[in-house]
Amino acid sequence: MQKLLLILLTLVAATSAQTVKFQLLSTVGHTVPTAANATTDSFNVGAALKIDLSKKYFIRPFFTIGAVRPEIAKPKLTPVLQGCVVAGLKFNRLFGVVVGGGVTDLMPSNKPNAYLPTLIVATTWRLTKNLGFFPGFSRTSRGTSPTAQIAYTFLK
Repeated sequence: MQKLLLILLTLVAATSAQTVKFQLLSTVGHTVPTAANATTDSFNVGAALKIDLSKKYFIRPFFTIGAVRPEIAKPKLTPVLQGCVVAGLKFNRLFGVVVGGGVTDLMPSNKPNAYLPTLIVATTWRLTKNLGFFPGFSRTSRGTSPTAQIAYTFLK
């Protein structure tokens, strides 16, 4: 139901938006755990839509696939899927902020999947006409992760 609502919101916003741009992205992160969870590193790749709602506001739904690697004696990669939507505010043509959330799906081989609600807070930096940098934080029940995402925008 949540996925359907997310898709519906994206389609409604895209049809009323001034511009919609496609982005390819890559994200790295390092989780500082809560409780007894292991510290992990993550790497994801994916795609996003940047949907301008006005000159200052936009939304950015994105989906990534990747892996997390715990920092333990014999680390084993765990596949991960992530689907999120962030809302953004541009302060000028080079800088802005985004806040939003979604779901992170951890898929360990020997346990049931863990669906983790995810909060995202980041800044946005336009490096070139096509390249953006998004340093920020994500938070789940497993921990807080400083993250860095780089995205290439395909212009019309």
